This record gives sequence, C-alpha cells and structure tokens, in this order.
Amino acid sequence: MGNIIEKLQKLSSKEPSKFVLKANWRKTNKYWLDYSRKVAIKLNMTLSDKNITIEEFAKLIGTTTENASLMVKGQYNFTIRELAKIESELKINLLII
Repeated sequence: MGNIIEKLQKLSSKEPSKFVLKANWRKTNKYWLDYSRKVAIKLNMTLSDKNITIEEFAKLIGTTTENASLMVKGQYNFTIRELAKIESELKINLLII
C-alpha cells in the first residue's frame, strides 16, 4: 500500500489544482457570464453568416484578437460601448430593451 501512495505522490502535481478557484470564479460571475454566452451565440452566427474571421472582427471593432476570441467564446465582460460598436459594425441587435 505504501508503494502505491509513493507512486501517486510522484505523479501528482506539486501545485494545487485551480479547478476549485475557476469553479468559484464562474459561480461568482454567473450573472454576466450567462449574458455573455448569449451574445457569443449571436456573434458566432453573424460572423459565420457574413464569413468574417476573428481577426477581421477584431479589426472591425478596434480590439485585439485575444479580446475578440473571448467575446465569441462567451467569456468576455462587455461594456455598453463595446456592445454598441459591435451592433453598429455588424448591423445586428444584441440588446433588445
């Protein structure tokens, strides 16, 4: 039994798992992540329909490719200004009030 424990200790990571931290972050930020995912679905459909790449989308709205990638993944905390810019450039409605 001691031999198995030694093998497991050698194989285990020296750093603690970040799973719990990430899960807590998602739980804490659920209120805006849900909305961000809905925007991402609309963005993905629009970009696909208009044959626009992530790089082209980033240039169109004046952001980095990294931020544009987070936007279409539903992991981006949008500002009202960014949403308005996206709506204007892509000629879509993201906010229906």
